[in-house]
Amino acid sequence: THFFKIYCLIAQEIKKELQQMENKLQGASATESPARSLRPFWLLAAAVLLILVSLWFFYPRTPTTDDLFAMYYQPYPNELVKVERSTPKISAQQQTFIHYQSEEFEAALEGFDQWLIDSPQSDARFYKAITLMSLDRTTEAIPILESIAAQQGHRFRQAAKWYTALAYLQTNQAAKAKVLLEQ
Repeated sequence: THFFKIYCLIAQEIKKELQQMENKLQGASATESPARSLRPFWLLAAAVLLILVSLWFFYPRTPTTDDLFAMYYQPYPNELVKVERSTPKISAQQQTFIHYQSEEFEAALEGFDQWLIDSPQSDARFYKAITLMSLDRTTEAIPILESIAAQQGHRFRQAAKWYTALAYLQTNQAAKAKVLLEQ
């Protein structure tokens, strides 16, 4: 409605200018050049076009689910394993998190998969889900995140709810994301 009001005001101004120009043309002498008398019309038309394009460009639009995901997604920081690269012997878990922190998500996923073979209920499930999201495999991450978010007292429960909502956004399930975030 705001845009429509501005449009109506601009249309009224254009109409007024055109009427003034028509009156000038009717009263102009025969010796005056018609091209010269139309110059204000073209300047006005260009100004109106510029205003309309500016309004369209700056008019606030509702962000898409992809926009919201891109604004808020970032991999969760490592809170599980202390990583010191200076130690002579790095464990498999530390190496997995080195890959994760370096955004080498394919290698990190392999490490989390191996880790979960040895310890299926480990907190590494949460990081595996985040890694899957980082690899655009969000549909695989959702059940893992939902499972963690449903566990009372789980160390990553609140974070899992947040990332589940982001996963819903990435998979165009905005209604589910909204319900989850309102809980």
